[in-house]
Amino acid sequence: MLTALHLLLLLLVLHRRFARPLLAVLIVATAFATYYMQRFGVFLNPSMLRNVFRTEVAEAGELFSWGMVPHLVLFAALPLALLWRVQVTQRSLVRASVVRAAALAGAFVVLIAAVLLVFQDFSALMRNQKDLRYLITPANYLYSSARVLAADTRQAGKPRAVVGADARLAASWAARTRPALVVIVVGETARAANWGLSGYAR
Repeated sequence: MLTALHLLLLLLVLHRRFARPLLAVLIVATAFATYYMQRFGVFLNPSMLRNVFRTEVAEAGELFSWGMVPHLVLFAALPLALLWRVQVTQRSLVRASVVRAAALAGAFVVLIAAVLLVFQDFSALMRNQKDLRYLITPANYLYSSARVLAADTRQAGKPRAVVGADARLAASWAARTRPALVVIVVGETARAANWGLSGYAR
């Protein structure tokens, strides 16, 4: 099912002039993605991709190690070697269109047949474990990247919201002569849903 789905999507955009470079980029990116997914047990959802795009060079440098080399050799270097050995044949426009249409139809039939064979289990799984879709490469990081970039584009022209403009010092602060020291410790996983101010019990 997943192979047919990816083939269906790739057939919509691939052209012989840039098929090999595009597939090479996807192979390398997917090799990195699967390494970090396995190494750190993460989902490549929009939230994680937002972290990736916000990471600075110094912080990102700590994530590269010699331990990733065997994984990259197996999942990037070998597939790239096979990819560049494939000969791209040039066909006439009519013949190329017929072949592509047949491949699209075949991929679509296989996709539908595969879904129907396991539909009951598959629908229950996707309904109860929605995060599983973010384990499917390369669709996970492509989809998540598009979501993050689209959100950033929408926010680009908007002014920042002013928070706490009505805050004022209480009367007890008038007599203070020394400045107050406030220490805020924020965990990496802190989010709005997990603040006591929002009713979070813990």
